[in-house]
Amino acid sequence: MSLNFDFSKVFDCEAVTTDPADPQSWHPVADALVWLSLQCGFSEISHKNVDKVIDRIMAYQVVLGAYLHPDGGEIYIMPVDIRRFVGMRTNATRLTDAQWHRRLGRITDEVGTRLARRLEREQRPGALVEIARRAAQTPPKTA
Repeated sequence: MSLNFDFSKVFDCEAVTTDPADPQSWHPVADALVWLSLQCGFSEISHKNVDKVIDRIMAYQVVLGAYLHPDGGEIYIMPVDIRRFVGMRTNATRLTDAQWHRRLGRITDEVGTRLARRLEREQRPGALVEIARRAAQTPPKTA
């Protein structure tokens, strides 16, 4: 099934959906919000649900980091950005709060597992060793 979206009810639609660097392309925030509707389980951004959408997108970015990565950098989608898209609709499946929390919990578990495996592969010394190393390099405190 294709992901369909509609920005026609977004105030000043053309200004917020057109990429300033390439007028023939979607604005990266508009594009991201369409895809985030799938990940975060919302099918519209309305005056009624905008706070819930903001909470879900911010939680998603807390776990996975900034959603946008232009030129190798990181840009978080902010609440002010999301509020500009009130009126957006998609055909993404809506998740109840319970379904969303289960999904976010699974994502968090997966991210934690990947981090643990990566740190083990890198053979990092661990906090016990790192704190001892730093203490040995720091001059003693005098009272």
